[in-house]
Amino acid sequence: DALIKYKIKKEIDEIKSDIYNVVTYAKQKGMYVRFSCEGATETPIERLIEFYNIACECGADYISVPDTSGVAIPSVFKKTIYTLKENISIPMSVHCHNDLGLATANSLAAIDAGADEIQTTVNGMGERAGNASLEEILAILYIYYDVKNFNLKEMCKLSELVEKMSGVGIPDHKPIVGKNAFCHESGLHVNALLAAKTGVYEPFPPEILGKTHSVAFGKHSGKGNIEYLANKMNISLCQEAVSEILSEVKKLSNKKVKVTSANVEELIKSKFFTLL
Repeated sequence: DALIKYKIKKEIDEIKSDIYNVVTYAKQKGMYVRFSCEGATETPIERLIEFYNIACECGADYISVPDTSGVAIPSVFKKTIYTLKENISIPMSVHCHNDLGLATANSLAAIDAGADEIQTTVNGMGERAGNASLEEILAILYIYYDVKNFNLKEMCKLSELVEKMSGVGIPDHKPIVGKNAFCHESGLHVNALLAAKTGVYEPFPPEILGKTHSVAFGKHSGKGNIEYLANKMNISLCQEAVSEILSEVKKLSNKKVKVTSANVEELIKSKFFTLL
């Protein structure tokens, strides 16, 4: 209603006429038509069905259902898509915004309700808080829906390319492609991960994305963190040396000093050559 009043500034009957005229004209010109109702998730379902069916009757090829303001929640969005699928005969796409952090969840709800297409963006970029994230959707489709016709090993490269070209940085904690997505600090977590190799504290093996595990260092680190990095350096340390390095890491961390892998590598090298 707000869009109709303040943006379109027309009566409902005028809008219906516009839909009929524009879609009919485009089809007469041989165009592929994808018809979308802006603000669909804030529109009464009866009005949506009526508007979309006018477009269908005029020959539209596809409809799009946008959560323009990012206000939908999955349970309601799923019901909306299911109801529209029952009443509309052509394929349906959804376009979810992330204003409440629910774009990916709403997209998955739409898949479960029968949506034919999910619109996404790399790194979740888009207006305001962004859109449904391509990398999140593809990873979830791989894990839970057994959709494996995408080469996920190219995903991180694509993500980095978009980051470089757009100038919009990827947060370290970004799911799937962020630097910390497969990084562990907790000593208990690292020990379990090293023992199990995969399947603990991670939703899927990072190798699927062409990535590897990594460890962080801080006050929650354990001996496993030190041993993990030493093994990567092809250095074997006795338990006493591991304990001494871990103690130094914790001291630095308690002083609010950021401990990097490079810092710990230097400690490992120093201790290793001292032992020699």
